[in-house]
Order: sequence, then C-alpha cells, then structure tokens
Amino acid sequence: MRKVFYKHIIFDWNGTLLDAAKISYELCAKAFIEHGMGSISFDEYKKELIYPVKDFYVQHGFDDTKFDYSKLAAVYHERYMKDLDKLSLFSDVKEILEFLKSNNVTLSILSALEQNMLVNSVKKFGIYDYFDDVRGLKDMNAGSKVDNARIWLNSTNYKNNEVLMIGDTAHDSEVAKALGINCLLVARGDQHKDTLLKTGYEVFDSLKEVIAYLKKEYF
Repeated sequence: MRKVFYKHIIFDWNGTLLDAAKISYELCAKAFIEHGMGSISFDEYKKELIYPVKDFYVQHGFDDTKFDYSKLAAVYHERYMKDLDKLSLFSDVKEILEFLKSNNVTLSILSALEQNMLVNSVKKFGIYDYFDDVRGLKDMNAGSKVDNARIWLNSTNYKNNEVLMIGDTAHDSEVAKALGINCLLVARGDQHKDTLLKTGYEVFDSLKEVIAYLKKEYF
C-alpha cells in the first residue's frame, strides 16, 4: 500500500454530497419569475451559474436598486429547508466517507449554505459524525467560500499539499487555488461538466470514480 498523501479532505455539500441541483434550480427559476427576470432552463442554469450567487442574479436582470437581495436569499433558503425531505445523499457518499475514514483521512464540509442550516442539513442525513468540521457562511447570501476556507486552514496544522478539495463547481476550484491545495470536481451537481473542465482540475462523473482515482494514485 502506498503512503497516504492527503491527510484531510474538504467536501462541498450541495451538489457534491447532497443531490440538490434540481431543487436548487427550481428555487432559482421561481425567484427569476417572481423578480421579473423571465424563465431559465435547467441546462442554462448549470452552464451559467456563478459565485457569488448574487452576481448570477444580477447578470440575469435582477435589479438590486429596487430589490433587497438578502430578502430574496432568505426566501430561497426558507424554501430550501422546506424541501429537504425531497432530497437525498448521492448513493456513493457513504462509500467514499467510509473509505477515507478507514484510511485515517480526516474530513470536513465547506459550504455556501448558512451555518445553522448546513449543520441541521448534514445531521438530517445522518453523516454529521464523519466530519471534524462542518463550516457554512454567516449569512444566507451564498457568497464566496474563500475567506472561510482560509480561516479554517490557518486554524489547522495541515500543510497545503496535505489537503484536498472535492466539489461540484468552478468556485470550489477557486477556493482550492486560493488555498494552494489540489481539487477534484464531480460533474453531477450545480455546474455543467464543460464549465468544470475549463478549471484545469480532474473532473469525474461520480464519487465512486473519485474513490477509484484515489486508490490508484495515493493508496
């Protein structure tokens, strides 16, 4: 067996562990209509979504001089929490968590979801105890995760090359670049595979494929 290279892995939540892209799109499409931005297809959503999410809305005609984005975000999150019962973990989530824990890799979650909502969501799906840290944002505006990631990394003793990010968006790759860590992306969440391939990082179709890759390269 090879020496384990990564000591810690940071997972994104929505779209990476939780199969939530369709619900996220439906809530976004509803907000578009309510704020006079017209309609958007699921494919358009996956191709055009950017972070911070407010910029995505503004690019599609949201007028932040007339409407309070924080209120829009609060309504989105309220609806999201009500829809949690419709969601589920991806079928290979527990397999990768068990695999990593059995190889003494510590785990955390870094999400753009508000902190309390994130913790409640992870607990609801029964995997909270796998993680040393579950870290969301202070508000509901779905902003950048970079600062939060830096704060976390600076609070640990991990070296940059000992930490891996696994996510489903180009923003996860931006977080990784900002921290100087590696990143693997899974193309079944909130962004189109073509978008993820442009980041230059390895892109997979499932966490099961990620397990096979990690076994081949590091274990």
